[in-house]
Amino acid sequence: HAAAAPGTGGTGISVLGPISGFGSVVINGVHYDESGARITLDGAGAGSSALRLGMVADVQGTRAADGLTGVAQSIDIWSIAQGPVASTGAGSFTVMGMNITLKSATFVEVALSVGQKVAVWGLQADAGGSQWVATRVEAAAGSKAVVTGTVAGSGDSRSINGIRLTGDKADGLSAGVIYRVEG
Repeated sequence: HAAAAPGTGGTGISVLGPISGFGSVVINGVHYDESGARITLDGAGAGSSALRLGMVADVQGTRAADGLTGVAQSIDIWSIAQGPVASTGAGSFTVMGMNITLKSATFVEVALSVGQKVAVWGLQADAGGSQWVATRVEAAAGSKAVVTGTVAGSGDSRSINGIRLTGDKADGLSAGVIYRVEG
C-alpha cells in the first residue's frame, strides 16, 4: 500500500472489517472516501454501488491523523462461502461444510432454509478455520461454489470441510493452511 506524502498528516493503512455504514465506506468506525478507489467483488471489478452493509472489506489507503477519516485506494471484498444451505439451527447454519454463526448484527437478506443458495461474508471465529461468524448473508444465483477452510490430505486426496478438491490447482494447496476455493 502507498503511504501519504510527508506533511499531509495521513498514514498508510491496510484494514479488514465489515462495512458498517455509507456516505463514505465505514469500516471499524473509520469513514473512507471510496470515490477514487479500485473496487473488486470476488475478484471482479465493481462500483461502489455494489457494496453492501456487512460485506467484509480489505481497504488499502491512507487514514488522516484524526483517526476517523481516510481515503481508500483499493477495496477488495471476498465472500467466504457460496452454495446451498445444508442445515439450519438456532443462530447458525451450514453451507459448503462450514459451520456459520449468526449474530444480532448480521445482515441476513434471505430466509435461510435447507437448499437455499446463499452468499456469505464473515470472519473466522477459531484458529482452525472451521468456525465462522457471518456479517452478511444474501441469496445467490448461478452455479459458482465458494468454500473457505483448512486443507486436509495430500496428493490426489485434498479436501476442505469434507469437500474433495480436484484439478491442477488443487495439487498446489498445502495441508493445514486455510484457503478460499472457488469452482
